[in-house]
Amino acid sequence: LPSIAGILFFFFAAKPSPVEEEKKACKYRSEKSWGVCFSDLRCSETCKKEGFENGDCKGLRRRCFCFNRC
Repeated sequence: LPSIAGILFFFFAAKPSPVEEEKKACKYRSEKSWGVCFSDLRCSETCKKEGFENGDCKGLRRRCFCFNRC
């Protein structure tokens, strides 16, 4: 019985805290993508080449924005 409690303790202790999971994503305008952003996939690939985690077409003018966790 103590070993089960120990395993459960380490399982829950090893999970990241909700604060870590909910870190704000910082948004940056892509420097390599210009013009209207038509493809989220292409924007994401461009952002990854620029060193960001992800990218997405955003806004009324549909520009490519890159994201990193702050």
